[in-house]
Amino acid sequence: MQPYASLGFDSFGMKVKYDQTSSPGVKTEVEFDNTTNVHFTGGVLLGFPMVKLHAEFDVGAKTGGAIGLRFGV
Repeated sequence: MQPYASLGFDSFGMKVKYDQTSSPGVKTEVEFDNTTNVHFTGGVLLGFPMVKLHAEFDVGAKTGGAIGLRFGV
């Protein structure tokens, strides 16, 4: 069994201006406010001969989980 955890920080902001080629002379501007988030991920990997199982949980701006199964050496 291999437990793991991580702590992360991310930031996003964007401002775009462009001219539309399908409509000459039409200019478009889009702006997203800057956002920052802290998130925590924790999980565990269980390794067996030829099979690996993992489960993970992530808490941040959005909360989610994942489970997985892998076959091979």
